Amino acid sequence: MMTRDDPVMPERHPFARPAFLLSAIALVALVVGVVWVVVAGPGPADTGASNAGMSDNASNADNAGNAGNASNAGASGESGGAGVCAPTGGLDDGRLTAAPLGRVETIDTVPTFVSPAGPRVREGVPGCYAPSEEGAVVAAANALNWIARGPSVAEVIRTRAVDDANAREALALTPDSQAGTEPEGIRVHGFWSEQWSEEVVLVVLVVDSASSAGAWLTWPMKMEYTDGDWKFTWPEGNNWGASRLDSAGLPAGFIEWSW
Repeated sequence: MMTRDDPVMPERHPFARPAFLLSAIALVALVVGVVWVVVAGPGPADTGASNAGMSDNASNADNAGNAGNASNAGASGESGGAGVCAPTGGLDDGRLTAAPLGRVETIDTVPTFVSPAGPRVREGVPGCYAPSEEGAVVAAANALNWIARGPSVAEVIRTRAVDDANAREALALTPDSQAGTEPEGIRVHGFWSEQWSEEVVLVVLVVDSASSAGAWLTWPMKMEYTDGDWKFTWPEGNNWGASRLDSAGLPAGFIEWSW
């Protein structure tokens, strides 16, 4: 994942724990012998874009229900499914060079970022994101926070993860009643993203939490646009590829996004 010369290096940190990886209990404080393996892929180059923070007064945030051009998303409580969200057929063109505009809403006790890129469905685990790089970024951040703080980690895996062998294994090990164990959720500080194909975007979030004791971490989320919505890929071997930053601050090429 990270190939540039900066202080982002794989190491043990408070998030790296088998209980989190296998049972999806997010962002815990104990370091147990798991060495993060950095996900292979191109590293962020300097985009030249100026950092842009979240705007609390985004004029179009209230129109988030129009994202994704979905006609019937509000009629379903399910997050993502053919015919429920936006149609398939590849991503919208356009490189994301600024932070998504929107606001944070509390949905089922979980702070959730709501923007014109989604989510449209706000019943259960939020879903229905626009088929764009911005939609992938918002979907990734919300999914990670719902794993950390949501009332049912299993429901996040079931509705927001790509249905593959890795996700099914994690789901089998996660009781439906298992809630996230990070009472305050995660704090997002920024992101980097790159479109790998017509339906795959790599999103790298910079986050911290109460249990990370002030340390900032890069957290990659491979996002796939499938069945008309963005889903995250549960990593093979449960290795997310997260890395601790040497100091609080965004690496070169990352965009500020604070919420």
